[in-house]
Amino acid sequence: ERIRRFAQTEAAIYMFPNHLPPISVSRTPVDRSIWERVDSKGHHCVQVCPKALKDILPRLTHNELNVSTLARVTLKAHVRTFALIPEQATTFGFVYPSEGIKDRVDGKFERFDGIGNLYQNGGFVYYDDKGDVVGVNCLMSYGFSSTSNIRFHRPYTLRKRDIKELQMEHPWYKVQRPDMIAKGCLRFVFVPPGVRIGKHPNKYGAFAYEFEDSCMNRFFAIQS
Repeated sequence: ERIRRFAQTEAAIYMFPNHLPPISVSRTPVDRSIWERVDSKGHHCVQVCPKALKDILPRLTHNELNVSTLARVTLKAHVRTFALIPEQATTFGFVYPSEGIKDRVDGKFERFDGIGNLYQNGGFVYYDDKGDVVGVNCLMSYGFSSTSNIRFHRPYTLRKRDIKELQMEHPWYKVQRPDMIAKGCLRFVFVPPGVRIGKHPNKYGAFAYEFEDSCMNRFFAIQS
């Protein structure tokens, strides 16, 4: 209940990094003709055809989006419903916000629609057992939906050796949110389900954050 109250405030990020409030998600229409899954520099990425980008295209230096290592969907059925995960989805990856936006909006007064929002805030892409895209959900940087969100446990300490171990297999990316950057947050990574973080089993996935002050390094495991 305490976390829920935080989430109902605008952005709800003011308690970060002591809390990571529930993140609302929004479905983006899936058109298989605009998605192309490719490999780049040894890791997964997706490219969206320019015709689908509309208003955000002039602000992009490139249209490639980095994706975390793909993993099995492990969330329980009722949580899958809240997270808007398609029933036929078997694997998924986290889509990182684009580092190629020349003019990033603040999200309060100007927002992108559909896939443009994916470039701005990131999200999740879901595949069926044939490898076809069956769902693309964007993260919402402002506002809160009580019916479509992902929730997190309280933070765990992230040790330097944990970061080094994760870096061996999972690339880290620059934090894009100005309010997180203002708190000294430098980089983050989505840790797929089943990849241990120190002694933590990480059954459902987690977000890990690195700060200027290493004492603040921590990760938030997804609830199920």
